[in-house]
Amino acid sequence: MHSGASFDVNGASKTGYRLIGLALLRSFCHNVAVCKKCNKGEITLEEAIDRCSGLASSINVTCSECDAINVPETSRSTSGNIFEVNERFVYSLRTCGKGLASVRTMCAVLNLQPPPTKFASYNARLLDVSTTTVRNCMAKAAE
Repeated sequence: MHSGASFDVNGASKTGYRLIGLALLRSFCHNVAVCKKCNKGEITLEEAIDRCSGLASSINVTCSECDAINVPETSRSTSGNIFEVNERFVYSLRTCGKGLASVRTMCAVLNLQPPPTKFASYNARLLDVSTTTVRNCMAKAAE
């Protein structure tokens, strides 16, 4: 995993992940955004439910005038087509000593999508990365 966040001198993050209410985002875009293609249509946002993967999803962005459609994803993919937000979510809870039951509870309490279904594969990937990191650190320390 890598850090996708960058910070300015005041500590304000310019990138990273945020929990954003879809209704608020939809309302904001509808009120202030116009279509880049026709430069006049109102923009509507709808989550593409069939393209969700854990906490990552796709958003259908549609123009009311020209019907232009854009479908951006809410997270970057890492190697192996794993969404970074899911990888970070699993890693953060594993760091706290929590497992799948806690992940499910947290998603339910925060009204998030269900957690990644490939939880075991995320654990395996984290183990591989951790093992490689430990071996590299020990090899450097032994030099």
